[in-house]
Amino acid sequence: MTSQAIEPISNAHERVEREQARTQAEKRAFQRFHSLVADIECKHSQDGAWRQHQQSIHTLSDTEPGGTTVGRIEDAFQETLLDTSHYHNEYNDASIYETIAAELGPAISHILKQNSYITSDLQTTILGTAEQASRDRKAFLIWLDQEATSLTEADNQLCEITTTVSKLADPPFEARSAEDLRAIRDQLYALEHDCDMLANQRQAFLNERPPLDNLHLNGKGFNEYLYSSQDFTYPVLLEITACVERIQRVHGKICKHLVTE
Repeated sequence: MTSQAIEPISNAHERVEREQARTQAEKRAFQRFHSLVADIECKHSQDGAWRQHQQSIHTLSDTEPGGTTVGRIEDAFQETLLDTSHYHNEYNDASIYETIAAELGPAISHILKQNSYITSDLQTTILGTAEQASRDRKAFLIWLDQEATSLTEADNQLCEITTTVSKLADPPFEARSAEDLRAIRDQLYALEHDCDMLANQRQAFLNERPPLDNLHLNGKGFNEYLYSSQDFTYPVLLEITACVERIQRVHGKICKHLVTE
């Protein structure tokens, strides 16, 4: 099998590595953002809740203790999340509030936009959101690590199968005896069975992924998201199908030679 034939798994590996780097960067950014927000000293809420309209908030002067402006949150977001290269590119044309809405939720974005000062309740809400975002990235990284391992294992097994198929298909069949051809045919049957077993293993791996509820992803959705920029959704199954088709072509040639014996 040529190097072109194993391209989907190779491309899938590269895609997973890129996503691992992005997700690691996001996790670190949310952790840094959490630390910066946690260090902010803010005014304790008078009524135990952060308010959604500028008209209803407790007015604080710049010199009043704890009168920290929401600009501190925006600066922390800018210095962490928007400092990552891919976020900077993705949100290049978006306002700071649009970006915060996408990453922290529209409610938090609305509060920051409508109010001037940070209350302890708002701070607590933002910290909780940042913590959850970091946990979500950690869970997603586990899926990515598992996918990388699965790709490697499948690639190794397929390489062994395709190498054997290449050896069996290489010599001219005209020079082989009927006994040799039948032996090759039996080996091809066994290799096709190995492909079926590998396909079943990969399918079970895909089906057994637990859903990531906070990211709204299940096993199918994960593959669709991860490989949306590729010409495939299931690289290993695609490779196995190509391998089986090649085995069957070689098998067909051998059967033709056996018929003429």
